[in-house]
Amino acid sequence: MSKAIELDPQDAISYNQRGIASFAAGNVPAALKDFTKAIELQPQLAEAYNNRGIVQRKLGDYRQAGKDFERATQLGMALAN
Repeated sequence: MSKAIELDPQDAISYNQRGIASFAAGNVPAALKDFTKAIELQPQLAEAYNNRGIVQRKLGDYRQAGKDFERATQLGMALAN
């Protein structure tokens, strides 16, 4: 994913994917940073909010996790309509 980001630093999907890989590898701070960047680049990317919520929950920040999960749900519902 880092190569994809290097080629296109505005690609939110690549940041989201790299965040998933970082989280799976146990690098929680890097995952949080990548999910936040993905959201910054594409604020309608529900998956990035959901993934960041998972990281926030892991970090014990339940308030922010709840906000991220709520936003992911709102965006998902908007897509369904």
